[in-house]
Amino acid sequence: MLRILLAVAAAVATAAKSLQAIDVELQPRAGHALWLASQGGLSAEDSKTLERANRLLSQPNAVGSAHEVVELIGPLVKRHRNNINVISFAAAAAELSGDLTAAAELYEDALWLITDGSDEEARLKTSVAKTYFGLGRHRTAAMYLTSATQTAAASSSTVKQAKALMQLVRASVEIRQRSGHGTEAMQALPPSEPRLQSLAGLLHQAARRCTGCPSKMRILDVGGGSGIMGNYAKGNGWAYTTIDLATPQEQGSGFNHERGLHNESLTYDGQHLPFSAASYDVVIMSFMLHHAAENTLGLLKQVQSIATNFVLIGEDLASQEHPVAWHERNFQHQPDGVFRSDTEWRQLFELVGLKVDSAFAVLWRKEIECALSDEEYDSKVYRALYMLRSKV
Repeated sequence: MLRILLAVAAAVATAAKSLQAIDVELQPRAGHALWLASQGGLSAEDSKTLERANRLLSQPNAVGSAHEVVELIGPLVKRHRNNINVISFAAAAAELSGDLTAAAELYEDALWLITDGSDEEARLKTSVAKTYFGLGRHRTAAMYLTSATQTAAASSSTVKQAKALMQLVRASVEIRQRSGHGTEAMQALPPSEPRLQSLAGLLHQAARRCTGCPSKMRILDVGGGSGIMGNYAKGNGWAYTTIDLATPQEQGSGFNHERGLHNESLTYDGQHLPFSAASYDVVIMSFMLHHAAENTLGLLKQVQSIATNFVLIGEDLASQEHPVAWHERNFQHQPDGVFRSDTEWRQLFELVGLKVDSAFAVLWRKEIECALSDEEYDSKVYRALYMLRSKV
């Protein structure tokens, strides 16, 4: 653990040195402010368009308006690359729509338009960092966050946000060491965030990135009962369907039948899902495939066909390197279940045509129900969430 922390500290220190060169580039060039002033303002028509974009992004359901804002403000970006309001709105819309690469580029363009160090500059650097973090470019994110904390007052809300994000970046660097997957490493989720809360966040990502989805995104939850996720989905205006086993398993701690959560569900035999191709936009399989055991591959093939956009999978991980106590916990949880490693899950996904869009390490320790030492817990990833593209 100490070696990992030292490695992270060294990486961040190196990143900070590299940022000095970036900061030099971002400083106002000679006559930069005069050049900006000479470019003139927006026309009355363009100002109205920008105001409309502002109203759309200020609404509670801004995620649903993101694609509209991207199209609305696109022509303005071409005409007004020097206008920080235009570029900032375009960046925010791109981020909400899920196009993080475009968002990072636009946020960086906006940084060029800052003529003096300010909290606004720190906010933009934090926004750039957030998009790079989402893209898995942790070192670049760390560089911008280091600069953000040096730009604004230490007490500002922006600096506090930057420091909180830096903790996640560092944790993700550590997760890279744990998982050993190089560029395929997982992103760390906040240690205080329960897995269902994290899953809800992935649903929102899916909603804003859903291609060709109806106004009410169609969600199929395999093994979800009728509990929290169903209420959450319906509360967001999504069309939610859940399906569960017709009869409970004889072994294991699956509790949908025990608690009556299956009463409002469709049912199936555990092997054959009764849905046609492209009948749902998103399919959820939340920590249920280890119960499916030898039926897992067949179910994955089916959901790859059923989902038009995304498959969200949560799983308890297990490998030869995990502590014995964790394997004992898994056996008690589902004696006839099959628990797989991150490596094997990725291979199964590839085998059935599911592409890993992003992977996350669930660090909320309270729920795993296993007596592990701090050293054991910090050395491995025990739970993961995968966001998969169903159509590659």
